[in-house]
Amino acid sequence: MIALDRASLDRILPATPGPADWDDVMSRSGVHQRRRRRRLVVLAVAALVVAVGTAAASGTVRDFFLDRGFIGLPPEGATPSNPESGELVLFYWGPVPGDWGKSRFWVYADGRLISLREANRPEGANPHSTGYLEQRLTPDGVELLRSEIISIGLIGDDGSAVGSDAIPRGTKEPVPSYSTLQVREGDQLYNVSRVGDLDRLVERLTDPASWLPANAWEVRAIRAYVPSRYAVCFVGAPPIEPEPSRLLPLLPGPAQGLLRARKFTPGAFGPCTDLTTEEARTLREALDAAGLEQFECMRVAPYVLTYRLKIPEPIRVIQFEPYLPHGEITCSACG
Repeated sequence: MIALDRASLDRILPATPGPADWDDVMSRSGVHQRRRRRRLVVLAVAALVVAVGTAAASGTVRDFFLDRGFIGLPPEGATPSNPESGELVLFYWGPVPGDWGKSRFWVYADGRLISLREANRPEGANPHSTGYLEQRLTPDGVELLRSEIISIGLIGDDGSAVGSDAIPRGTKEPVPSYSTLQVREGDQLYNVSRVGDLDRLVERLTDPASWLPANAWEVRAIRAYVPSRYAVCFVGAPPIEPEPSRLLPLLPGPAQGLLRARKFTPGAFGPCTDLTTEEARTLREALDAAGLEQFECMRVAPYVLTYRLKIPEPIRVIQFEPYLPHGEITCSACG
Protein backbone atom coordinates (compact mmCIF):
# COMPACT_ATOMS: atom_id res chain seq x y z
CA MET A 1 0.00 0.00 0.00
CA ILE A 2 1.25 3.53 -0.74
CA ALA A 3 0.20 6.90 0.61
CA LEU A 4 -1.47 9.22 -1.91
CA ASP A 5 -1.43 12.99 -1.60
CA ARG A 6 -2.99 15.76 -3.67
CA ALA A 7 -0.06 16.05 -6.10
CA SER A 8 0.15 12.29 -6.66
CA LEU A 9 -3.51 11.94 -7.51
CA ASP A 10 -3.46 15.01 -9.76
CA ARG A 11 -0.68 13.34 -11.78
CA ILE A 12 -2.31 9.90 -11.98
CA LEU A 13 -6.04 10.51 -12.44
CA PRO A 14 -7.56 11.73 -15.74
CA ALA A 15 -7.81 15.48 -16.18
CA THR A 16 -11.24 17.15 -16.08
CA PRO A 17 -12.28 20.45 -17.65
CA GLY A 18 -12.65 23.59 -15.56
CA PRO A 19 -10.73 24.84 -12.49
CA ALA A 20 -9.01 22.38 -10.16
CA ASP A 21 -11.43 20.94 -7.56
CA TRP A 22 -9.81 18.76 -4.88
CA ASP A 23 -13.20 17.43 -3.73
CA ASP A 24 -13.82 16.26 -7.29
CA VAL A 25 -10.37 14.65 -7.37
CA MET A 26 -11.08 12.81 -4.13
CA SER A 27 -14.43 11.70 -5.51
CA ARG A 28 -12.75 10.35 -8.64
CA SER A 29 -10.23 8.50 -6.47
CA GLY A 30 -13.02 6.58 -4.70
CA VAL A 31 -12.34 8.12 -1.25
CA HIS A 32 -16.04 8.81 -0.58
CA GLN A 33 -17.17 5.36 -1.67
CA ARG A 34 -17.44 2.36 0.59
CA ARG A 35 -14.26 0.90 2.09
CA ARG A 36 -13.87 -2.17 -0.18
CA ARG A 37 -14.17 -0.07 -3.33
CA ARG A 38 -11.59 2.36 -1.90
CA ARG A 39 -9.07 -0.40 -1.27
CA LEU A 40 -9.46 -1.66 -4.82
CA VAL A 41 -8.98 1.81 -6.31
CA VAL A 42 -5.88 2.53 -4.24
CA LEU A 43 -4.36 -0.84 -5.11
CA ALA A 44 -5.04 -0.22 -8.79
CA VAL A 45 -3.44 3.22 -8.59
CA ALA A 46 -0.44 1.75 -6.77
CA ALA A 47 -0.01 -0.83 -9.53
CA LEU A 48 -0.19 1.95 -12.13
CA VAL A 49 2.44 3.98 -10.29
CA VAL A 50 4.76 0.96 -10.14
CA ALA A 51 4.25 0.21 -13.84
CA VAL A 52 4.81 3.81 -14.91
CA GLY A 53 7.81 4.16 -12.60
CA THR A 54 9.38 0.99 -13.96
CA ALA A 55 8.93 2.18 -17.54
CA ALA A 56 10.44 5.56 -16.70
CA ALA A 57 13.37 3.99 -14.87
CA SER A 58 14.24 1.41 -17.50
CA GLY A 59 12.21 1.16 -20.68
CA THR A 60 11.94 4.81 -21.65
CA VAL A 61 15.59 5.66 -20.97
CA ARG A 62 16.81 2.42 -22.49
CA ASP A 63 14.71 2.86 -25.63
CA PHE A 64 15.93 6.41 -26.06
CA PHE A 65 19.54 5.38 -26.09
CA LEU A 66 19.15 2.17 -28.04
CA ASP A 67 17.18 3.88 -30.80
CA ARG A 68 20.11 6.20 -31.46
CA GLY A 69 23.83 5.81 -31.79
CA PHE A 70 26.12 7.11 -29.06
CA ILE A 71 29.76 8.07 -28.74
CA GLY A 72 31.82 6.53 -25.97
CA LEU A 73 30.24 4.28 -23.36
CA PRO A 74 26.61 3.11 -23.34
CA PRO A 75 24.16 4.35 -20.71
CA GLU A 76 23.50 2.34 -17.59
CA GLY A 77 21.05 -0.47 -18.26
CA ALA A 78 21.66 -0.74 -22.00
CA THR A 79 21.59 -4.39 -23.09
CA PRO A 80 24.84 -5.56 -24.74
CA SER A 81 24.65 -6.99 -28.24
CA ASN A 82 24.72 -10.76 -28.12
CA PRO A 83 26.32 -13.14 -28.59
CA GLU A 84 29.53 -11.40 -27.57
CA SER A 85 31.47 -12.96 -30.47
CA GLY A 86 30.53 -13.63 -34.09
CA GLU A 87 31.97 -14.75 -37.43
CA LEU A 88 32.49 -11.94 -39.93
CA VAL A 89 30.87 -12.61 -43.33
CA LEU A 90 31.07 -9.24 -45.13
CA PHE A 91 32.95 -6.00 -44.52
CA TYR A 92 33.00 -2.72 -46.46
CA TRP A 93 34.84 0.50 -45.63
CA GLY A 94 34.53 3.30 -48.14
CA PRO A 95 32.32 6.01 -49.65
CA VAL A 96 28.53 5.61 -49.50
CA PRO A 97 26.12 7.74 -51.56
CA GLY A 98 24.54 10.33 -49.28
CA ASP A 99 27.25 10.10 -46.59
CA TRP A 100 29.74 12.94 -46.45
CA GLY A 101 32.68 10.72 -45.43
CA LYS A 102 33.77 7.09 -45.48
CA SER A 103 31.51 4.62 -43.69
CA ARG A 104 31.85 1.04 -42.47
CA PHE A 105 29.57 -2.02 -42.54
CA TRP A 106 30.07 -5.41 -40.90
CA VAL A 107 27.78 -8.42 -41.50
CA TYR A 108 28.01 -11.47 -39.22
CA ALA A 109 26.90 -15.08 -39.60
CA ASP A 110 24.53 -14.67 -36.63
CA GLY A 111 22.62 -11.98 -38.56
CA ARG A 112 24.02 -8.78 -37.13
CA LEU A 113 24.55 -5.89 -39.52
CA ILE A 114 26.66 -3.27 -37.74
CA SER A 115 27.45 0.09 -39.30
CA LEU A 116 29.48 3.17 -38.46
CA ARG A 117 28.72 6.03 -40.82
CA GLU A 118 30.19 9.46 -41.35
CA ALA A 119 26.83 11.05 -41.96
CA ASN A 120 24.15 13.21 -40.40
CA ARG A 121 21.24 10.78 -39.97
CA PRO A 122 18.18 10.82 -37.68
CA GLU A 123 19.38 7.74 -35.81
CA GLY A 124 22.92 9.07 -35.52
CA ALA A 125 24.81 10.16 -32.44
CA ASN A 126 25.62 13.62 -33.79
CA PRO A 127 25.86 15.49 -37.14
CA HIS A 128 29.28 13.98 -37.84
CA SER A 129 28.91 10.32 -36.87
CA THR A 130 26.09 7.86 -36.40
CA GLY A 131 28.03 5.93 -33.77
CA TYR A 132 27.85 2.14 -34.05
CA LEU A 133 24.39 0.99 -35.17
CA GLU A 134 22.90 -2.49 -35.40
CA GLN A 135 20.19 -4.34 -37.32
CA ARG A 136 19.57 -8.10 -37.45
CA LEU A 137 19.00 -10.37 -40.41
CA THR A 138 17.63 -13.90 -40.33
CA PRO A 139 20.03 -16.70 -41.43
CA ASP A 140 18.28 -16.67 -44.81
CA GLY A 141 18.72 -12.92 -44.95
CA VAL A 142 22.48 -13.22 -44.37
CA GLU A 143 22.74 -15.75 -47.17
CA LEU A 144 20.63 -13.62 -49.53
CA LEU A 145 22.89 -10.64 -48.87
CA ARG A 146 26.12 -12.64 -49.23
CA SER A 147 24.89 -14.37 -52.39
CA GLU A 148 23.86 -11.07 -53.94
CA ILE A 149 27.27 -9.56 -53.28
CA ILE A 150 29.30 -12.46 -54.67
CA SER A 151 26.99 -12.75 -57.70
CA ILE A 152 28.28 -9.36 -58.82
CA GLY A 153 31.59 -11.09 -59.53
CA LEU A 154 34.57 -10.64 -57.22
CA ILE A 155 38.29 -11.26 -57.51
CA GLY A 156 40.36 -11.78 -54.39
CA ASP A 157 43.77 -10.24 -53.78
CA ASP A 158 45.34 -13.55 -54.75
CA GLY A 159 43.65 -13.45 -58.17
CA SER A 160 41.12 -16.19 -57.42
CA ALA A 161 37.41 -15.79 -58.13
CA VAL A 162 35.04 -15.34 -55.20
CA GLY A 163 31.58 -16.70 -55.98
CA SER A 164 30.38 -16.28 -59.58
CA ASP A 165 32.98 -15.45 -62.20
CA ALA A 166 30.48 -14.98 -65.02
CA ILE A 167 31.77 -11.49 -65.79
CA PRO A 168 35.03 -11.60 -67.76
CA ARG A 169 37.93 -10.82 -65.46
CA GLY A 170 39.18 -7.93 -67.59
CA THR A 171 35.90 -6.02 -67.20
CA LYS A 172 35.98 -6.00 -63.40
CA GLU A 173 36.65 -2.66 -61.71
CA PRO A 174 39.45 -2.34 -59.17
CA VAL A 175 38.36 -1.64 -55.62
CA PRO A 176 39.80 1.86 -54.97
CA SER A 177 42.81 2.07 -52.69
CA TYR A 178 40.78 4.18 -50.25
CA SER A 179 38.19 1.41 -49.80
CA THR A 180 38.24 -2.08 -48.28
CA LEU A 181 35.99 -5.01 -49.17
CA GLN A 182 36.09 -8.45 -47.54
CA VAL A 183 33.81 -11.41 -48.28
CA ARG A 184 33.74 -14.85 -46.67
CA GLU A 185 33.43 -17.94 -48.81
CA GLY A 186 33.74 -21.25 -46.99
CA ASP A 187 36.28 -20.88 -44.21
CA GLN A 188 38.18 -18.03 -45.85
CA LEU A 189 37.66 -14.29 -45.61
CA TYR A 190 38.82 -12.81 -48.92
CA ASN A 191 40.22 -9.33 -49.40
CA VAL A 192 38.58 -8.33 -52.68
CA SER A 193 40.60 -6.33 -55.21
CA ARG A 194 38.24 -6.24 -58.25
CA VAL A 195 34.47 -6.34 -58.66
CA GLY A 196 32.03 -6.55 -61.56
CA ASP A 197 29.95 -3.50 -60.57
CA LEU A 198 31.25 -1.54 -57.60
CA ASP A 199 28.38 0.98 -57.49
CA ARG A 200 25.77 -1.77 -57.36
CA LEU A 201 27.74 -3.69 -54.75
CA VAL A 202 28.01 -0.64 -52.47
CA GLU A 203 24.30 0.12 -52.89
CA ARG A 204 23.22 -3.43 -52.11
CA LEU A 205 25.53 -3.85 -49.12
CA THR A 206 24.98 -0.48 -47.48
CA ASP A 207 21.21 -0.23 -48.03
CA PRO A 208 19.88 -3.81 -47.79
CA ALA A 209 16.52 -2.56 -46.48
CA SER A 210 15.80 -1.22 -49.96
CA TRP A 211 15.76 -4.67 -51.58
CA LEU A 212 15.75 -7.53 -49.04
CA PRO A 213 12.27 -9.02 -48.39
CA ALA A 214 10.54 -8.59 -45.04
CA ASN A 215 11.20 -12.20 -44.02
CA ALA A 216 14.96 -11.57 -44.33
CA TRP A 217 14.86 -9.39 -41.23
CA GLU A 218 14.77 -10.40 -37.59
CA VAL A 219 15.07 -6.78 -36.41
CA ARG A 220 14.85 -4.25 -39.23
CA ALA A 221 14.64 -1.24 -36.91
CA ILE A 222 17.98 0.52 -36.40
CA ARG A 223 19.31 0.63 -32.86
CA ALA A 224 22.63 1.25 -31.16
CA TYR A 225 25.28 -1.45 -31.09
CA VAL A 226 26.21 -1.92 -27.43
CA PRO A 227 29.60 -3.65 -26.97
CA SER A 228 30.54 -5.91 -24.06
CA ARG A 229 34.21 -4.89 -24.05
CA TYR A 230 36.37 -1.87 -24.77
CA ALA A 231 40.02 -1.38 -25.64
CA VAL A 232 41.56 1.47 -23.65
CA CYS A 233 44.58 2.80 -25.54
CA PHE A 234 47.31 5.36 -24.84
CA VAL A 235 47.77 7.41 -28.00
CA GLY A 236 50.78 9.65 -28.60
CA ALA A 237 53.15 10.98 -31.21
CA PRO A 238 55.64 9.42 -31.27
CA PRO A 239 53.88 6.24 -30.03
CA ILE A 240 54.21 5.48 -26.33
CA GLU A 241 56.05 2.34 -25.25
CA PRO A 242 53.65 -0.37 -23.95
CA GLU A 243 55.33 -0.61 -20.55
CA PRO A 244 52.77 -0.20 -17.72
CA SER A 245 55.33 1.33 -15.37
CA ARG A 246 55.70 4.20 -17.84
CA LEU A 247 51.99 4.53 -18.62
CA LEU A 248 50.24 4.36 -15.26
CA PRO A 249 51.90 7.43 -13.69
CA LEU A 250 50.16 9.46 -16.40
CA LEU A 251 46.81 8.66 -14.76
CA PRO A 252 45.14 9.69 -11.47
CA GLY A 253 45.48 7.29 -8.53
CA PRO A 254 42.10 5.47 -8.79
CA ALA A 255 42.65 4.87 -12.50
CA GLN A 256 46.13 3.50 -11.80
CA GLY A 257 44.62 1.03 -9.33
CA LEU A 258 42.14 -0.21 -11.93
CA LEU A 259 44.80 -0.76 -14.60
CA ARG A 260 47.82 -1.81 -12.53
CA ALA A 261 47.34 -5.56 -13.03
CA ARG A 262 46.39 -5.25 -16.70
CA LYS A 263 48.51 -6.40 -19.61
CA PHE A 264 49.15 -3.79 -22.29
CA THR A 265 49.84 -4.85 -25.87
CA PRO A 266 51.02 -2.77 -28.85
CA GLY A 267 48.22 -1.61 -31.13
CA ALA A 268 47.66 0.60 -34.15
CA PHE A 269 46.93 3.56 -31.86
CA GLY A 270 49.44 2.76 -29.12
CA PRO A 271 49.51 0.34 -26.17
CA CYS A 272 46.03 -0.97 -25.31
CA THR A 273 44.39 -3.07 -22.63
CA ASP A 274 40.94 -4.71 -22.51
CA LEU A 275 38.15 -3.74 -20.11
CA THR A 276 34.56 -4.82 -19.72
CA THR A 277 32.05 -2.06 -20.31
CA GLU A 278 31.49 -1.71 -16.56
CA GLU A 279 35.24 -1.46 -15.94
CA ALA A 280 35.52 1.14 -18.69
CA ARG A 281 32.73 3.10 -17.04
CA THR A 282 34.60 3.00 -13.70
CA LEU A 283 37.75 4.26 -15.43
CA ARG A 284 35.83 7.09 -17.09
CA GLU A 285 34.41 8.14 -13.71
CA ALA A 286 37.93 8.18 -12.23
CA LEU A 287 39.21 10.38 -15.07
CA ASP A 288 36.24 12.74 -14.71
CA ALA A 289 36.72 12.96 -10.94
CA ALA A 290 40.40 13.84 -11.43
CA GLY A 291 39.47 16.71 -13.71
CA LEU A 292 40.87 15.31 -16.94
CA GLU A 293 39.26 16.99 -19.93
CA GLN A 294 37.85 15.22 -22.93
CA PHE A 295 39.86 15.88 -26.08
CA GLU A 296 37.89 18.52 -28.01
CA CYS A 297 39.61 18.35 -31.39
CA MET A 298 36.81 18.24 -34.01
CA ARG A 299 38.69 15.56 -35.94
CA VAL A 300 38.36 13.26 -32.91
CA ALA A 301 35.71 14.35 -30.41
CA PRO A 302 32.58 13.61 -32.50
CA TYR A 303 33.74 10.03 -33.12
CA VAL A 304 35.36 8.56 -30.01
CA LEU A 305 35.65 9.09 -26.24
CA THR A 306 39.15 10.48 -25.61
CA TYR A 307 40.76 12.23 -22.62
CA ARG A 308 43.76 14.53 -22.75
CA LEU A 309 46.55 13.50 -20.37
CA LYS A 310 48.15 16.23 -18.27
CA ILE A 311 51.64 15.97 -19.70
CA PRO A 312 53.71 18.19 -22.01
CA GLU A 313 53.35 18.06 -25.77
CA PRO A 314 53.26 16.13 -28.05
CA ILE A 315 49.56 15.64 -27.33
CA ARG A 316 48.88 12.32 -25.67
CA VAL A 317 45.47 10.97 -24.86
CA ILE A 318 43.73 7.91 -23.47
CA GLN A 319 41.08 6.59 -25.86
CA PHE A 320 38.13 4.17 -25.50
CA GLU A 321 37.42 1.97 -28.56
CA PRO A 322 34.59 -0.62 -28.62
CA TYR A 323 35.27 -4.24 -29.58
CA LEU A 324 33.30 -5.64 -32.49
CA PRO A 325 31.90 -9.21 -32.44
CA HIS A 326 34.81 -10.63 -34.47
CA GLY A 327 37.22 -9.58 -31.71
CA GLU A 328 38.75 -6.51 -33.31
CA ILE A 329 38.59 -2.78 -32.77
CA THR A 330 38.63 -0.13 -35.47
CA CYS A 331 39.71 3.49 -35.54
CA SER A 332 36.41 5.26 -34.92
CA ALA A 333 37.84 8.65 -35.85
CA CYS A 334 39.57 7.50 -39.05
CA GLY A 335 37.75 8.59 -42.20
